[in-house]
Amino acid sequence: NAACTDAEILIPSQDETCMLQTAGTTVGILSGSGISGDCSDASAIGVWYQFTATSSTHVLWISNLQTLYGMYSGFRIELYEGAECNTLTYQDCLYNAGSYYLNELQEGKIYFIRCLSVFSGAHSFNICMSTLFPPANDDCLNAAPLLVNADLDCTNNLAGATGGSTIAPPATCFNNEGDVWYQFIATQGTHIIQIGAITGILPDYQPYQQMHFQEF
Repeated sequence: NAACTDAEILIPSQDETCMLQTAGTTVGILSGSGISGDCSDASAIGVWYQFTATSSTHVLWISNLQTLYGMYSGFRIELYEGAECNTLTYQDCLYNAGSYYLNELQEGKIYFIRCLSVFSGAHSFNICMSTLFPPANDDCLNAAPLLVNADLDCTNNLAGATGGSTIAPPATCFNNEGDVWYQFIATQGTHIIQIGAITGILPDYQPYQQMHFQEF
């Protein structure tokens, strides 16, 4: 799979787990693919994968990254959209091992991934894809009802998650991010909104740097 036309097919698992691990390596590739992205020039050596989106959100997992020669930081991941190798549209550049949240994908469309080594290096790795589906309260029309507590103790509370959520109008704090919706009936002029127990669904996710909420 050193050429785009020989891209290995990845099948995303249909839940948050990543069971279908595929081993990959950039060892033994003699020349680049001739395709340039922001991660590298056309001479960088790499291997190709492709997948068909089955949801608007998938998670790309790169694990067990080993530097066989060269530098660990010389590993790159490029994401492309397109059904044919000669009409690819560059989407993003990712670095090193980790879990990467790919949202705003179009179901049924084909995407290509190139894992490559720069700086005359070579790497081995595992690659896998999982799926996040939109939550029930992904849009305003399906906003989840919140019960207003009679005092400052939030005994009535809801568990929520933004994983798999899509962008819904009106504009949110960050126009290119997914969101979930809630509604409540005010029982007085002032209420306090408490959000706690924030955790990331991905091991590389830093929730307190990414969580926002907006009132309408």
